[in-house]
This record gives sequence, structure tokens and C-alpha cells, in this order.
Amino acid sequence: LLQVRRRLANVVGYATHADVMFTRAMASPKQAYGLLSKLRQEALPVARYEAEELRKFAKSQGATYELDVYDLDFWRERLMEESLGLKEEYIRQFFPLDAVLEGLFHLLGELFDVEVREEQNELSWAKDVHFYRLVNRSTGGP
Repeated sequence: LLQVRRRLANVVGYATHADVMFTRAMASPKQAYGLLSKLRQEALPVARYEAEELRKFAKSQGATYELDVYDLDFWRERLMEESLGLKEEYIRQFFPLDAVLEGLFHLLGELFDVEVREEQNELSWAKDVHFYRLVNRSTGGP
């Protein structure tokens, strides 16, 4: 199926099936890459600044090591506690999971014309693990 899709895309002048689908659904790949480039241009300096602030804060709190990806959440939370006096548990009470998921699924429906359906799945290893299927509202398919 993947090979057939690629061949069809090539026949109509695209490199991949994804390029065909993306162009039909939203914008050209060139436009998308342009947007991503612009976002990167704007976000990267801010991200670097915030990372440096986090490093400085961690060092001021006694961290003697270079921060790694898995350290960031811990130090972000400590910084938020110190600078704003907020703990994640306090904020979490204002964003119950059910309400957040309902809002997210509604937004997905509005933006992409899909419905999110919860499904039972034997792969669920815990009661808090949920599986969802996105269904195209127009076609009823995936």
C-alpha cells in the first residue's frame, strides 16, 4: 500500500503520499515548512533564554551537574514554586482531567473534523490507561 501511494503521488507530481494529503487538507509543504521555520526563529531564542535561566536556578540551588532532558521537569517545578509560590498539585485542581480531555476533543473536532471515541483495548495495563480512535466525521473512517 505504501509503495502504491508513493507511485501515485509521483504520478501527480509529489514526492510522497503525505505531500499529496497535506496539500489537499491544508497548505503546501513549502508553506508548512515556512511556518515551522518562522516558529523556530521566534521560539528558539526564548527557549534558549529559559533553559539558561533554569540552569542558573538549578546551580543556585546546589546542582553541581549539567542539566539533562530528564532533569528539566524537576527544576521547572522547583523554579515555579520559588518564583510564583505555586505547586503543580495546586494548579492541577483547576484542570481536572475529564474537563481537559473534553476541551481537547472538542478542539480536535472543530479543527480537523474528527470525533474522538474511547475504545476498550486488551493492551490496557492499568485502569487509568485509555485508548482513543479518531474518526473522520465526514466519512466515518479513520
